[in-house]
Amino acid sequence: MAANVLNSSCAVQMSIVVIRAFVALRKMVLDQKALVKNALHIGMGMCMLDLPYMQRTLIIFKPDCMEKKEVGNVLDRFERAGFAIIACKMTRLTPAILREHYAHVADKPFYPEIERFMSSRPVIVMALQGEDIVLKVRDLLGPTDSRKAPKGTIRGDFGTEMMKNVVHASDSDANAKIEIARFFSTGEIFSTASEVRADRLVAPGV
Repeated sequence: MAANVLNSSCAVQMSIVVIRAFVALRKMVLDQKALVKNALHIGMGMCMLDLPYMQRTLIIFKPDCMEKKEVGNVLDRFERAGFAIIACKMTRLTPAILREHYAHVADKPFYPEIERFMSSRPVIVMALQGEDIVLKVRDLLGPTDSRKAPKGTIRGDFGTEMMKNVVHASDSDANAKIEIARFFSTGEIFSTASEVRADRLVAPGV
């Protein structure tokens, strides 16, 4: 009888040891999985932070560009620079939208001339997307006054004066957002598959 009791006690103790070992092993496996998962998340997050910030900018092909049929030539330069078209339409600019778009000069004596020119014929309005696109597009365009723009720039090659300078382009990231929203609804904008909003990405848990 004593031997049976001893054997039963040993069996219970062995079972307890086995159960404890199993629980400890399971916890270790779960901890390892959690570590690997966190490492992957942090690694992916940090990789995303290294990706470029894909900006957007608004482009208006002005009446002089439309009249001289230079839209294709200008657009070719944007596309060869690697920029993607994400929205496009032809429209006639109304006095109301022009006054809103040029609000910073709407009280100037020369504004009526701007309004007459910009509403003189339909224009093409476009949103482009690319890495640091606001600055790069303005570099491609050259100075506002086409007469001062060097050859090889868009305004230097296709523009003729201050007003007839081929293209309007957003002058900052903040204004680009405002201007794109002025001309396009959300449903009219088609982002490219490569778009990365790096300013919104952070490594998980950091």
